[in-house]
Amino acid sequence: MADKGNARQAAILFEQLGDYQDAHEKAVANRELADAQDRENLKAQQAQQYNNAMAAFGKGDLNTAGNLFAQLGDYQDAKQKLALVQNAVAQSQQQAQAQNYERAYQTTLARANHAQRSADLRLALNDLAQFGDYKDAKQQLADLQTKLPGLLANEQSQKRARSRRNKRIAIIAGIVVVLLVVIGGGFAYHAHTVSALNKQVTVQRQANASSFNKLPSNTQQDIKDMLATYHGNVNDYTYTLKQKTANYNIVTYKFVGPDHSKDILPTSGTRTYNQTAISHQ
Repeated sequence: MADKGNARQAAILFEQLGDYQDAHEKAVANRELADAQDRENLKAQQAQQYNNAMAAFGKGDLNTAGNLFAQLGDYQDAKQKLALVQNAVAQSQQQAQAQNYERAYQTTLARANHAQRSADLRLALNDLAQFGDYKDAKQQLADLQTKLPGLLANEQSQKRARSRRNKRIAIIAGIVVVLLVVIGGGFAYHAHTVSALNKQVTVQRQANASSFNKLPSNTQQDIKDMLATYHGNVNDYTYTLKQKTANYNIVTYKFVGPDHSKDILPTSGTRTYNQTAISHQ
């Protein structure tokens, strides 16, 4: 007789020997032993699977428990346990559906209660109507519908206010445009006038320079010193050498130019600078 681990293989070998001695009897004996071993192994596997199924069921893993009990077939009370698992799954699904339905209902109620626009409220009311007779859905729907006229009135009021504000903005914008045009035109005119005046001043100064250049060099320097005191330009004036004395050159000046704002020298009195006595003409 082969040991338990080799009974199936021994049975095959004895069968191959045919009628040799007691090979047939040994083949039968080893086959029976192998079958018994298979039955023992199956029982052990089923027992382990049953225990695993019960453990999964205890942990709430209904899918695993259901699959394991279904595979056990008629083993012990596996069918009854499978029925329990299937019932638990159905109840769990129903409970989940109920929870989801309640959650959806509460979410819809919250949307309707917090709606700040009529469009949002209408959408929420439409969804709420789908709950039919669920709990107090009908009463909630009726109560929340009374909120709609107030939202509509408020939106109309805001629309009118925006319209008035937009009109005021348009008027102000128009005034600003007109002012910009006027200011822009005035600025352009002023800029043109200033530019033309500056050109005239430049031309006049070039003409005035000849009288200054005719003066003695020491007199020119004295006049420059005087103009520097008053922050003026020597070429804004024409000069006449009236008299030469032993100590002084007597010179008179006269403003000649288009821009009288540049006439900054005194119009009376005589100022003495080194060897020059200077007075207004």
